Amino acid sequence: MELLSALEERFHVELNETAFANARTVADVERALQQPAARRAEYTYPRWTRHEPIRWLRLAVYYALVWPATQVLGHPRIVGRENLRSLRGPVLIVSNHVTRRADIGLILAALPPRYRHLLATAWRETLQNMRRPPRDWCFARRSAYQLGYWLATLLFNVFPLPQLSGSAKAFASAGESVDRSYSVLVFPEGEVNNSAPARWRPFQSGIDSSQKILASRSFRCVSTASGR
Repeated sequence: MELLSALEERFHVELNETAFANARTVADVERALQQPAARRAEYTYPRWTRHEPIRWLRLAVYYALVWPATQVLGHPRIVGRENLRSLRGPVLIVSNHVTRRADIGLILAALPPRYRHLLATAWRETLQNMRRPPRDWCFARRSAYQLGYWLATLLFNVFPLPQLSGSAKAFASAGESVDRSYSVLVFPEGEVNNSAPARWRPFQSGIDSSQKILASRSFRCVSTASGR
């Protein structure tokens, strides 16, 4: 991952991480660099979301609005929380993806307060599209998407986790959160899964690398499933 990140920075390109992982020689790497590449996307990983005043604001809004809405509209039934009692320190929370907007709220409701209050959530590339929507959209639509980006970033501490390339910085950002006692939530399926609860789809590329990189920090991995 360090080599991939350095090459992308040096040549200002995006490299497919799956194809790059199959490179075995210097010649393979050179061929990967010679292939046509898309213009590198610039993802944003804000640090201000981990500042204490922002965290307290996030918690105030959560308990005033998100918590009641989750209980009234979602009626969550929490099973197995006792298995987390002995855990200490940050954890990597791996969840299936049942709904497009409610999953984070359901998971927050299920977590013990010590993890609920310090959580960073990895999101798809669409997060960056919300921050910088296409210029050919009308003003109202662009503004709505940008407002959604800032609200999601502020209220749920989300950050982008690219699937194909550029994820080294995402892992570094997640590592910084772990160093500050934040747990990390990821949705490795990469898309909404409306199959039976707890029935997983194959993990998307990037999840194995993220676990290896974050394993250099001291934390455990927790798997959770949200139902409909």
